[in-house]
Amino acid sequence: MVSKESIDDLTAEERTVLIACLAWQCEAGHDSWSNYSISKQPHTDTVKGWADADVSTHALLRKLSRTPDASLSSNRELAQREQKTNIIPNVKSSVSASTSNNGQLINIPIPDIEQGVVATQISSSTNRLSTDCNARPPLAPIDALTQAEHLALACDDLQQLEQTALSCNLCSLHLGARNGVFADGNPKASLMIVGEAPGKEEDEQGKPFVGASGQLLMRMLSHIGITDRLQYYITNLVYWRPPGNRPPTSDELLVCHPFFKRQIALVQPRLLLLLGNVAARTILREKNGITRLRGKFLEYNIEPAYMKTKSANDTKQGKDSTPFCQPIRTLATFHPSYLLRTPIKKSATWHDLLMLRHALQDSIMAKI
Repeated sequence: MVSKESIDDLTAEERTVLIACLAWQCEAGHDSWSNYSISKQPHTDTVKGWADADVSTHALLRKLSRTPDASLSSNRELAQREQKTNIIPNVKSSVSASTSNNGQLINIPIPDIEQGVVATQISSSTNRLSTDCNARPPLAPIDALTQAEHLALACDDLQQLEQTALSCNLCSLHLGARNGVFADGNPKASLMIVGEAPGKEEDEQGKPFVGASGQLLMRMLSHIGITDRLQYYITNLVYWRPPGNRPPTSDELLVCHPFFKRQIALVQPRLLLLLGNVAARTILREKNGITRLRGKFLEYNIEPAYMKTKSANDTKQGKDSTPFCQPIRTLATFHPSYLLRTPIKKSATWHDLLMLRHALQDSIMAKI
């Protein structure tokens, strides 16, 4: 057993090598600082490259395993050595680690080093020594977007799209949610309503707009003659509840958007009602907020790539058919959850709903 004083006896270079050895073992796949084994000669070239020190690891282990000599180091000498280097040890506890020495295990106390206490001199090839051994770099947003586009475009109908979207793991939203929330209502209806993301009640039931904001939306729509969900199709930009009902991040919206674009291409509504700032700005690709976007009809154009559908003849011939789609009349208004917090905005929303009612009547007349 090596006492804590053995660590104190180390020179600056030896401390650096020890830390680099631990980092090397951590990089090799060990999942805990207190559960690893250092060989007598680990990759010495790599260690020296990290620590920029020309010290033998074997000599270091021999020094650690010998009986400490109090005369070799004093607090004053140790302080003088530490002032010349960037290494400032902060020993809080003795955590044992095992080291091989002639086939025998030697317990070495390891300093509990607080974050920011040790600033090691390492080579330019390594920016820092990571303490998270199992961490892996997350998938780049552009790579996740490409995969999401391929998955979405491969879906030929809404049922297949729902299964694909709810089994997607390209973002982490599904990890903190209970149920995926894809859509509800009639996909053949003229009106498609789009919100931001599911809330708590939606996450529990697996349906969009069933909570307090959904109930308010139903009352609002009933005043313009829409009393049944069969009269519209309703969904959200993302299909999983963000933690704590926070807004979806830009990366989450980016990854989920190909599924939404394919969804709207399959539904092909005549009218779009966008609820809230996030839905309006994302779908319309606008920098202005909901206050400036509401109160007027805008246009949404489905991207031709997402309009690809396969007919029976095209499937036999291995060809894709790309139908033409007219621009969709789009109206943005305040989100019902915002109206619950800011009732004074209900009058402006009522004006938007009257515009929507007239547009629906025009759509019915156009069919006739």
